[in-house]
Amino acid sequence: MPGGPYLEISYYEDGRPMIAYLYLHGKNGIKSAKNRQVAPGYVLDFTADGHVIGVELLYPDEVTLEAINQILQQFGEAPITKSDLGARRAMPGTA
Repeated sequence: MPGGPYLEISYYEDGRPMIAYLYLHGKNGIKSAKNRQVAPGYVLDFTADGHVIGVELLYPDEVTLEAINQILQQFGEAPITKSDLGARRAMPGTA
């Protein structure tokens, strides 16, 4: 799966983060076939053949790099770095 981690955050009109999505292999059009909440506020998306493709971050203002990497490690994924969390801002109210 090509591409590297890509973080996208959607914001409320007042600028507070609403929800975020961490694409693990870039924003490449691969669709989720199933998902699983693995910790409060963290939902993993999987392909039909079981590969992790992304992480839904339900409370983006509470996310830590350490928590994400612990979850990724549990599922055999490579850790991400702080620079991978350089977010792309989505339009307010578009989550």
